[in-house]
Amino acid sequence: MKKLMTVFIAILFALSMTSFCFAQAPAPAPAPAPEKKMEDKCKKAEKEAWKALKALKVKGTGWAGEVVSVDAAAKIVVAKNKKGEMTFDVSEAKFAKHVKFENLKAGDKIALKYEEKDGKNMATGVAKQKHKHHKHKKAEEAPAPVAPEKK
Repeated sequence: MKKLMTVFIAILFALSMTSFCFAQAPAPAPAPAPEKKMEDKCKKAEKEAWKALKALKVKGTGWAGEVVSVDAAAKIVVAKNKKGEMTFDVSEAKFAKHVKFENLKAGDKIALKYEEKDGKNMATGVAKQKHKHHKHKKAEEAPAPVAPEKK
């Protein structure tokens, strides 16, 4: 009878401890990552640039990227995207509303249409994205905070 009582108490103790494990509240869902919001803003800004370019009613091949350099005297823009770097002559191009050649600078995100003439990429229309471009950093790439040194 003593053994039976000891086994019964041991089982009762084990069951009472497992109830604590099941009573824990579920972990809260992770908040949406800020880089996702930034990517959405980039896509939205690029779509708006394409709409502005479409409103110009120009012909040509579409291209989007980041301005690397601008030659004001020759009206040449060098830009790059994932596929590589390209040079465009914008001397005869139409510019979207609120965009001027004089305001283009390195780092600006642009969308344009161009045609190849005499071996040159002649831009027919240029639009600029409205927000400043930024690097998309992943959470693990962010630098760790540095603790102040103790004296």
